Amino acid sequence: MGKSVDDEIKETAFQLWRKNGRSPDKTVRALNEKGHMVTRQTIDAWKNDRDWEGRADRADAIEQTARDPKLSGEEKMIAALASQITRYEMYFESMKPSETDTQAVYAYTNLITTIQNIRQKTVAHKAEMFTSFLRDLIGWLNLNDPDSVPGIEKNFDDFIAFAKEKYNR
Repeated sequence: MGKSVDDEIKETAFQLWRKNGRSPDKTVRALNEKGHMVTRQTIDAWKNDRDWEGRADRADAIEQTARDPKLSGEEKMIAALASQITRYEMYFESMKPSETDTQAVYAYTNLITTIQNIRQKTVAHKAEMFTSFLRDLIGWLNLNDPDSVPGIEKNFDDFIAFAKEKYNR
């Protein structure tokens, strides 16, 4: 059996192991049903050699983050992309030092670039919305409470500096 087929079976085993509540016995049955005759000892060895517990914990945390109803669409996209980055990193760790997979490296760097672009656009969008909100607030105050506008104008530059420092991360 070739290395890529062996890695594919190990990946299938990991996914089945996670899906079946991290049960080696259920994983063996599921693999056997798919025509891959594997023993419980083999599953235990793969689990230990490839840190399935840690990998599953990281994947669970990322999936939980992606399901969090408090997150924005951008944050959910970033969590999903981060999940893919984690998978590539685990793939890279499984490779021998002499091996290279240029397509995987290319995909990995594109994921990182995409996350950076989403974050930059999100920051720019939030800054634009903040500025628009302030214009609306000052316009509303000008009509409804004109006496408050001089106080805002007096402290406006300091407040903008404060907001940039606090939110421009």
